[in-house]
Amino acid sequence: MPIVIIEAEKPLKGRKALGAVNQAIAESLGLPRSAVWVRYECVPRSAYWEGDGTGQWAPVLVTVRLLKGRNRKALARMMKAVAEAVAEGFGMDKGSVWCRVDEMDPGLVSQGGVPYGKLMRKR
Repeated sequence: MPIVIIEAEKPLKGRKALGAVNQAIAESLGLPRSAVWVRYECVPRSAYWEGDGTGQWAPVLVTVRLLKGRNRKALARMMKAVAEAVAEGFGMDKGSVWCRVDEMDPGLVSQGGVPYGKLMRKR
């Protein structure tokens, strides 16, 4: 259940870009697309500060939250796929895409108040 949050100043090139990110993560981790949630948040330049504040560059920040347990190689493949899909979707160089992975303990994530670890055991 990766949850992907994309924060960027640039507008998306249509919702297809979100679908491309969804597909890239699903394929890189061997998951069904229905298990990957992607959300885009437009962040105005006025909400970004770097150095002395005169910078003209605002990176795209991507946070991928997912359950603990994947090996580093799988996560590296996923981050590369995310950078490529986001760069394509925003029409930018993938070097402008910063990706952070937050691994979550299944006991500290819930759906409807039920810990995700319990939900997984029921399936």
